[in-house]
Amino acid sequence: MTIPVDIHHRIRATRREKDISQEYLANLLGISQTAWSKIETGATRMEEAYLKRIADAMESTPEYISQKEYQTPQISNNNCKGDFVQYSTIENYTKKDEKTMKLLKDAMETIKETMNILKDTQKNQEKLISSLMELSSKK
Repeated sequence: MTIPVDIHHRIRATRREKDISQEYLANLLGISQTAWSKIETGATRMEEAYLKRIADAMESTPEYISQKEYQTPQISNNNCKGDFVQYSTIENYTKKDEKTMKLLKDAMETIKETMNILKDTQKNQEKLISSLMELSSKK
């Protein structure tokens, strides 16, 4: 069997399709979550025997994973906002993923608001300290 160059994308698409976490698969395979992440990013060279182990862990076959269709995320300046990239289309994008993305966006907004409040608080504290120092020097 010839292993496609883009097998890491296909492995990720299959894992997501089956709604399996990286951590769960890493535990099944006896590797760290970081090692699993390297598999999905293509940083680890894929051997046929290892693909078989991965397929077994996902209750699939190497042939199914190798033939899995996926769409590469499209990244452009038009869909970049700040430090965050929005993916235009990804096969197997589910309602669960949409809810997760909304929760993450909401959390980021809350963090931004909190940071602004903290900056304002720090400025007010600096003004208060400055005023207190002036008062103490006048005594």
